[in-house]
Amino acid sequence: MKNHLILFLTISLFISCRKPADPVIESNPLSYTHWGTFDVSGECLDLDISDTILVVAANYNGFFVFSIDSENHALDTVYHEIDMDPTMGDNRAERIILSKNHGIVFILDRYDKIWMHKLYGTQYIDNWVEDCYNGVWLS
Repeated sequence: MKNHLILFLTISLFISCRKPADPVIESNPLSYTHWGTFDVSGECLDLDISDTILVVAANYNGFFVFSIDSENHALDTVYHEIDMDPTMGDNRAERIILSKNHGIVFILDRYDKIWMHKLYGTQYIDNWVEDCYNGVWLS
């Protein structure tokens, strides 16, 4: 009898886990619309997005800042930087982060620097962060 009870509970557990009675669904599920493919002339290693701005790390082709045109389903190139510093290494853009609160784009070149690009206003005179350990970023 004990074996039958354990078998029954095990089967019930597998059936109930496979098809939950009340699935958890968010009230606002994430959705997207594919607008097409955009050429960044290289590898797209990372991107970040806000409501109106898309930023792309394009490896050896620097980084791009696109304006999102929702009505026409298009991206407009606002800014493209290739040689962030011609005297430094390979000028790769490997990771990118968009600060929505401050309007700043942070671009990581793991072996050189973290670059900063302001979306609005005058650019910084020194547009990089130099705090790194032994010349290599630890990320």
